Amino acid sequence: MSYTRFFEHLCREAYDSVDVHENSSDPIEGWMDEGFGDVIDKIIGENEGFIDACEVGSWLGKSADCIAQRLKGRGRLMCVDSWLGAPEFWTRIGLTDRTRGVALKKKNGYPMIFFDFVKNMKQRGHESIVAPFPLSSQAAAEVLKAYGATFDFIYIDASHEYESVISDIRAYAKLLKPGGCLVGDDYMTNWPGVIKAVDEFANELGVAVEVSGVVWKIKM
Repeated sequence: MSYTRFFEHLCREAYDSVDVHENSSDPIEGWMDEGFGDVIDKIIGENEGFIDACEVGSWLGKSADCIAQRLKGRGRLMCVDSWLGAPEFWTRIGLTDRTRGVALKKKNGYPMIFFDFVKNMKQRGHESIVAPFPLSSQAAAEVLKAYGATFDFIYIDASHEYESVISDIRAYAKLLKPGGCLVGDDYMTNWPGVIKAVDEFANELGVAVEVSGVVWKIKM
């Protein structure tokens, strides 16, 4: 099976039987730097032809919606997320925070937030260009590699701990097309692990990190 067939398979399985009439999540909740759209606009503007993009860490779909709006008619977006929450959703105050642990909408102890993401994407007409891939970031990278997937840009916003971030950066950098770029969020002192991982990888390549607000970018 080709990557395109796999992408279409994920879309069919996720959206075909979903009823969006009861979904009232407007706007989509989540976290996104106010300048994120401008960064994506610039990346898309620098690319010609069809654009393949990937997002690692999607949550309810706020950033996925932002990217998909800009890719309409020009590309498609693979969204990788376990939809089980980041570590901070399960520890300390995060467990009872309505935007984190509570927002997982657990049923019999298991998170159901994946279905809210799917509804959000279908309600906004993204069901043919946004493919939800419910798997851990590292496992998904292996699957995408097996399908021969390569991307013009990859947005990494999953975990915020150094070990997880550097692992995601290394794994997904291998899936970039020549001249592609990695983009990420939370390049800020609140998340020192993100800064450490991003700077370390950029130093290894001998390239600069471009930062806009809390959004970082590394051109390969």
